[in-house]
Amino acid sequence: MNSWNDSTDLCSWIGVTCNVWNKKVVILNLEAQKLVGFIPSSIGNLTYLTGINLIDNNFHGPTQLIGSIPDQLSSLLNLTHFWVDDNNLTGAIPDWIGKSSSLYAISLAYNNFEGSIPNALGRLTSLGRFVIPSNKLSGTVPSSIYNISSIYYITATQNQLHGELPQNVGTTLPNLEIFAGGKLRFLDFAENGLPGKLPAENLNHLVGPPITTRSREAAVLYHSSLKRVWQRCPTLLLVSWPSVCAPTCPLQLWFSRRTLPYLP
Repeated sequence: MNSWNDSTDLCSWIGVTCNVWNKKVVILNLEAQKLVGFIPSSIGNLTYLTGINLIDNNFHGPTQLIGSIPDQLSSLLNLTHFWVDDNNLTGAIPDWIGKSSSLYAISLAYNNFEGSIPNALGRLTSLGRFVIPSNKLSGTVPSSIYNISSIYYITATQNQLHGELPQNVGTTLPNLEIFAGGKLRFLDFAENGLPGKLPAENLNHLVGPPITTRSREAAVLYHSSLKRVWQRCPTLLLVSWPSVCAPTCPLQLWFSRRTLPYLP
């Protein structure tokens, strides 16, 4: 970028925020800056960094952010926010992320990350937001994640995850607003392979959407298991279901008789 040159103080560069006391770089906010190539490993030298925002640098043609997350970023022990959505990043979610104990928000959506969700994430006792939809992640959701009581927002749609959701997730994750929990407001774990039932209790804060799936069998499961649950969701605002659930789907017909602002 043109503003990044030796003739000006780096703390005045676009997207750079420095600590006023020691002039150390604490935030890199480079969203939609048409960055090219790989995430530089030298970012790992900015040990005072608390936030990295590289969202939306995936442009058509030669300008796109590619490659994997460098291991050198493991030295960023003060990092609280890490956002790299909407790029063309590949590789696995690195295990070292679990060592960044200050991390509060991880957002890796709309990339091409592969492999499994690392168990090391369970060590992030301050984690509040974990956002990984539209990747190529597989395997099961690590049980360690269900023990991070600070989490309130999880979304992992459009991956190849499988396994069952624990029915006590609302107890182990009491602050959860997205996915499940006593404060459930938005449930979005679509297009994976995650069967199972959710308990009906403590769903009064739900606004939407319930789990969606491409599976006709799963759609029947939701009808038989969740119809009574929805009747206990007075604040429900949004419902979403798979395209395979035709207009004659029993659950869809039931919802059509309710007054909802968002009913696809």
